Amino acid sequence: LRSGHGPVVIDGDGLATLFYVANWRSIFAGKSYWDLFSAPSPLEHTWSLAIEEQFYVVFPLLTVAALGGARASRRSLGAVYTVVAAASVLVKWTVPR
Repeated sequence: LRSGHGPVVIDGDGLATLFYVANWRSIFAGKSYWDLFSAPSPLEHTWSLAIEEQFYVVFPLLTVAALGGARASRRSLGAVYTVVAAASVLVKWTVPR
């Protein structure tokens, strides 16, 4: 399991996988998407699982916050999701490849 990779790399990947932050570990390590395939760790594929799990945590919290309990309307929820979508597009256009 550790052949070709030091224990520190595998252990770090294991912790990142355990806490569903493998995508952030890759980002902060400065790896591009294509770098993941040059010398892959056995756990490198878990970045997509991390994104999925983060969505399942953040999306409901964002929905509850946008609705503010039962007082807010669907319009405020739509406004929040529009801002999130616009921020996503902005990040896509401004982050260098």
